[in-house]
Amino acid sequence: MKDQVSNPTIGTGGDALLERLCVWITFGLAEPWVSRYLAPVAQRYHAQLNRGESPESLAAMEGGDGDWEILFLGSPSDAPPGEDSLEALVSKINLLRSLDCVVAVAPEVSLERRLALLEAGATDVLGLDPAAAQVERTLDRLIGIIHTRRNQVDQDKLRLIGQLAVSVNHEINNPLTGLMGTAELLLLEDKSLDEKARRDLQTIIKQCHRIQEVTARLKTLNHLRTVPYGQHDRMIDLIGELQHAPGAQSSAPAEQFLPAPNILVVDDNPLIIDLISRLFEQRFTIGAAGCASDALLKIERSIYDLILIDLILPEMNGLELYRAIRRLRPHQKVLLMTAYEGDARVEQAIAEGALGCIYKPFQLEDLESALIEAIRTKP
Repeated sequence: MKDQVSNPTIGTGGDALLERLCVWITFGLAEPWVSRYLAPVAQRYHAQLNRGESPESLAAMEGGDGDWEILFLGSPSDAPPGEDSLEALVSKINLLRSLDCVVAVAPEVSLERRLALLEAGATDVLGLDPAAAQVERTLDRLIGIIHTRRNQVDQDKLRLIGQLAVSVNHEINNPLTGLMGTAELLLLEDKSLDEKARRDLQTIIKQCHRIQEVTARLKTLNHLRTVPYGQHDRMIDLIGELQHAPGAQSSAPAEQFLPAPNILVVDDNPLIIDLISRLFEQRFTIGAAGCASDALLKIERSIYDLILIDLILPEMNGLELYRAIRRLRPHQKVLLMTAYEGDARVEQAIAEGALGCIYKPFQLEDLESALIEAIRTKP
């Protein structure tokens, strides 16, 4: 049975949902009936309704062609004989165009016949001599149903735009981080570069910043706070499924840091891990994990002054991994990093104790400042 939606507030005002008219057509109904019973009432809804071109044959109707949303359907003259031909046609049209509203107009509208037509997929049923008020109520319901569906379609479009924004932002900012960071490293490490090579590298960095500005604007397209990304990002709560390894420590590391703080970087992008390792190899001891299970295994075996976790990972996302880490080490200091701003999971992790989030692409000096500040923070 089709949607049973009533919208008595539909009127002739300037509501944005009414800007596009609902198209109605008829088939299998004599023009005198349409002119007498339907057209005058439909004219009162001229701000919401527009009559479309009706199909000329049963084959055209069954083909589902035409731009219409409301169909007033009678028993066509070329329909096969049989008292259930109208029900059969309603059912067939409903299968072809399930989102359109079909009003069956039957010679007799007993309770049994009405139920049969509604069961076949009709939105409403009228007799051959309907009162104007009944036709008006039917039109009012149909308009309400169509606008409700349009609103849902708009929401679905926004959701798809949000998902696209997340995906594009992530796919651009991850390699952009590697590109910009590598250029910065070359400027820092290679003292033999001539002036032209340095200008070229600075141009690369400048253009990376321009791309970063473009991707940052994509977040305005995301109308949903949390959009799962990737086939492994299933928002599964793994807390409670992890077991303490024999002898694993659960207390926080000592207040005094070692001369070379130990940092674990969890990211499935080898370029990001290599970039961070190269930048800080003289200052920190850098460990690497490409997935959550590898990270948890390393955390069970070693103590880290800081863990840097990418939000999008295989097996589980960064929030889930953070929660699993806190189960193993309740006072572990953790920073998140992500290529997309606006994900509610970042805020949730911070609310649960994470120290913050670094957004890709980052400048190396900003990353260094964030790591040092996190290491110095009391657990």
